[in-house]
Amino acid sequence: LKKGGEGEYKESLDNMMVTRKELAADRKKFNTTRWLEIKEMEERREAAEERRAERRAAAEERTTAVEERRVAAEEAAKRLEQEERIMFMDPTNLDAKGRAYLELMHDQVLAARSI
Repeated sequence: LKKGGEGEYKESLDNMMVTRKELAADRKKFNTTRWLEIKEMEERREAAEERRAERRAAAEERTTAVEERRVAAEEAAKRLEQEERIMFMDPTNLDAKGRAYLELMHDQVLAARSI
């Protein structure tokens, strides 16, 4: 009688051990799959952050280039205004040194424009 009962218990215990091993394998597989999914999500997030950083850097470069062009245009406008004042200045009210300086400035303006 005991031998027959031991067989049932042993079989039941074996079934529980198999089930436990299957559950452990399933849990391990789930954890591995979940870890891979998390890793993939992190990689996608990092790639998206890199793309955003690259876009921000490109936008900053464009903004800087626009600002540089604006400053250059302002400087050119100021220089042109200054050159026009020099070129159209009335030398009749100037003394000899002033006329000489004005002639020198006229020559410099003309030389700069011919380049």
